[in-house]
Amino acid sequence: RFSFTAHDSDDQTIAEIKSHPHHFYFSTDCQDRYSPLCADFGPVDIATLVRFCLRMRSHFQDERLANRHLVYYFANDAESASNAAFLLSAYLMLEHSFSIDEAVMPFTTLEGCPVVPFRDASYTKSTFELTVRDCLGGLRRAVQQGWFDLNTFDVDEYEDMA
Repeated sequence: RFSFTAHDSDDQTIAEIKSHPHHFYFSTDCQDRYSPLCADFGPVDIATLVRFCLRMRSHFQDERLANRHLVYYFANDAESASNAAFLLSAYLMLEHSFSIDEAVMPFTTLEGCPVVPFRDASYTKSTFELTVRDCLGGLRRAVQQGWFDLNTFDVDEYEDMA
């Protein structure tokens, strides 16, 4: 009932929507919410992740979408693919209890739009790479330690502290 895709342009998105009228295509501005310090591009912060997960949940619970195939689309570039892979993998892990391996598996076979590691916040050659798997490991640890709960996390309070 759910899939994801990378699109090269708005024209491609429009064509896909017209050719698959029973699908519900959606995207988010989550990747756009990341504010790079230098040449870094993600991952997004915890508040953005929570908003994304809650939006995904609402789509799956929406009775108007109950009989439609949901398709999440993102820009066809490595940075967008990496952020989308993190968001979608984290959603699968948090909302559907997927293991880290199960959550990242769909993104290991993306053709033509590779998922690349996140990089350090500098303009020089990156000396540290952070994979989606690394991010999910940290998230899993936070959940296991009781430091993070998707259902009780207060986005407004978090952002007020920032």
